[in-house]
Amino acid sequence: MSEVYTIDSYKGDTLRYGKFDLLSKNLYGTEAISAEDVKSMTFSKAGEIIFSAEQKPSSADWLITGPIPERDANMAELSKFLSWVSTFRAKKFVEEDPTDLKAYGLDSPKYVFDYKINGKAHRVMLGNKSESEYYGMMEGNNVVFTVDATNLNFVDLPLKDLVSLFAYIPLIYDVEKLVIEIDGRTDVLLINDSQEEGSTPEFYINGEKIEGDDQEGLFRKYYQSVIGIMGDKIDLVSVPSGEAAVRFTFTMKKADPDKIVKIELIPTNDGYGYFITKNDSYTGLVVGERKLQDDSNTGIRVAYDNLIKALSKTE
Repeated sequence: MSEVYTIDSYKGDTLRYGKFDLLSKNLYGTEAISAEDVKSMTFSKAGEIIFSAEQKPSSADWLITGPIPERDANMAELSKFLSWVSTFRAKKFVEEDPTDLKAYGLDSPKYVFDYKINGKAHRVMLGNKSESEYYGMMEGNNVVFTVDATNLNFVDLPLKDLVSLFAYIPLIYDVEKLVIEIDGRTDVLLINDSQEEGSTPEFYINGEKIEGDDQEGLFRKYYQSVIGIMGDKIDLVSVPSGEAAVRFTFTMKKADPDKIVKIELIPTNDGYGYFITKNDSYTGLVVGERKLQDDSNTGIRVAYDNLIKALSKTE
């Protein structure tokens, strides 16, 4: 005798599960992974490397190592990449062993993340975008999946946003001498400052001792105007030539790794501003002339004028 039975819909749906429903959305196979486990990364967009980066030894900080000459990373932005690769999950699985990668834009991926987690290399490729999802694949796992596009709003960040744009930014406590050459003038700043409790700083400019809080404040602003110089764009095509118009030579208390650090500003051919070099190597950074002409207290020329005016009042 044939009989027909009914079961509740929840249990019925479980019987309809396929292989993709049972696969873990975590492609790493473990939850014991965090952004701190990512040690290096190269990110490409449309076949072009946007950046390569690696973590500094014994540090939480990172260096951007390409295509720009080696520079400190902007961790506020780079951490978005590190966090995503360590935590992303497949939203849904689409096809196993695909025969037509072009259908998903994975024959020529739009975005490619190459990275190492605890020494193991990984590659995640993202192709076409369908509504709010990207199609993706992880190398070594031949299943097409989707990921949520709303979690990837950082992928179009330009290289400029991922590197530190400061020419050189040492703490004043680490510097014993700074020579500033600008506008045909040479200023020699001698610095004796310390973070030790109870220490008394001593500053000199061109042999004249800085006296009082007002002069000290203006001296510090002059120093800050130098270390505050930063590129406002990246140029990896041009080759700087000619004499430097501005030069800053730092003598450090300790070599880390260099005892002497020389920053030079070489005029660009188009009159926009200056190429920034560090110890005779082009940094890939360009700073506009307007940065030196800044009429606020942070501009180097204004900071110098304010300090000299204060010193002249005591003569």
